[in-house]
Amino acid sequence: MSRRRLALLLLGLVGLTGCWDFRGLDQRAFAIMIGIDRLPDDRWRVSVQMHQVGAPATQGGAFQEGRTPEGAASRVMVGEGPTLQRAFENARADLSRELDLSFLDVLVIGEAAARDLWDLDWIVRNLRIPVTSNVAVARGEAEPVVRAQTPGFPLPAIYATRGFSGAWTRSPAAVRTFLWTLFNRDLFSPLEDPYVPVLVPDEYGLNWHGVAVFQGPALAGMVGEESAALINIVRGNRFEYTIDAEVPGRPGVRAAIYIQRGRVRRRVVWENGKPVLTVHITAYGDLREMTGLELQDSATQAEVERALADQLARQVTGLIQELQALGSDPVGFGELARRAAPYRSEVQGRDAWQAAYQGARVMVTVTVHIISTGYLR
Repeated sequence: MSRRRLALLLLGLVGLTGCWDFRGLDQRAFAIMIGIDRLPDDRWRVSVQMHQVGAPATQGGAFQEGRTPEGAASRVMVGEGPTLQRAFENARADLSRELDLSFLDVLVIGEAAARDLWDLDWIVRNLRIPVTSNVAVARGEAEPVVRAQTPGFPLPAIYATRGFSGAWTRSPAAVRTFLWTLFNRDLFSPLEDPYVPVLVPDEYGLNWHGVAVFQGPALAGMVGEESAALINIVRGNRFEYTIDAEVPGRPGVRAAIYIQRGRVRRRVVWENGKPVLTVHITAYGDLREMTGLELQDSATQAEVERALADQLARQVTGLIQELQALGSDPVGFGELARRAAPYRSEVQGRDAWQAAYQGARVMVTVTVHIISTGYLR
């Protein structure tokens, strides 16, 4: 091979290298939380929280409503546009670095934007957004949630991420939902509705405030923190909940138990051609409080356990009836009904199941076991 041909070959190989657009860490801005809002004129607003370059990683500034605190470890960029892609491009246009979404932890969807998940097509098609990002819905707009500061963490997104894990907080409303769960599994099942936690910018920082439930791709409504805790139990088998109840027939006697573990069995049975939504819960916990009575024998303990079980059964029944009124089935009774009787007309489509679901009878049974009574006097 001549030298000229060899030089041309080497020159061509240089042009085939794959690092022509390489950007180092100092050339990237890492987004850790994104908020999406639908404006009244149908335009979109994207709020991007990212680490503040040069800011201390262990201390944040004092909270100042409406703006990023001076000296905070994070900053927020905002962009608007007729589409989500255009809004995102406008948000990153003011940066001197490339906006990197590969470490995105939290995606917050504003209440107006959550009214129809199909409008969020940009999220589904964007291959740069990790499918393991945590998803939440904001009461009202998402931008105030993205801007909210936290008392214990300089990066609010990290506070939210650790809360979603369930290991760093006991908040009953911290119901973890991944991006792939919302858009790639539940959304495509006509008989099972998605649900995500609700985040709010409270007085002292970011907080959980219930669960947003959907009817297919449409936001059906929001339920409170107690209902969120019960969804954790019924759907997620997450037993970290306190039950307190009065003991019938014993005036002034009240007991409280902290449930640590348990089992849940959900079924749909058919009675006179109509579905019956059944839930059986077996819970184990520590007796944390007992006023007006001492447990001196097994019969008394069984009496207290029945009172606590009845209270939890009433609460779960109320939760399911609340979801029925909203027309949302996040517990997944529709899928259970289809698996049990796949040829029934009630499970052949969303509309048919909604009609059967909203009029279905609810039957909840609970068994509570006290495994520890605390210290003796």
